[in-house]
Amino acid sequence: MIGRDIYISIFENIYSMLKPGGIVVFHLGVAHHKDMGKQLEPYARQAGFEVNNLIYEDVRNCEKHGIGDQGSTVKHQYLFLTKC
Repeated sequence: MIGRDIYISIFENIYSMLKPGGIVVFHLGVAHHKDMGKQLEPYARQAGFEVNNLIYEDVRNCEKHGIGDQGSTVKHQYLFLTKC
């Protein structure tokens, strides 16, 4: 995965800011067969997080609002993590 070091840094920084038992939710997406939530789960675990859930929301039939690249994301994701 390109740029994985930035994700490791993000998870480590958020982990250091949370109290034990603290929760963080990432709003991600699935585009062109790239499932960001599944790609990022190992980095979250490496930082010490417990992965609680990865929820998908189908957005293929949502309204368009004139954004040029809209339509490449077919699902939104919510990655729920807890600091152990």
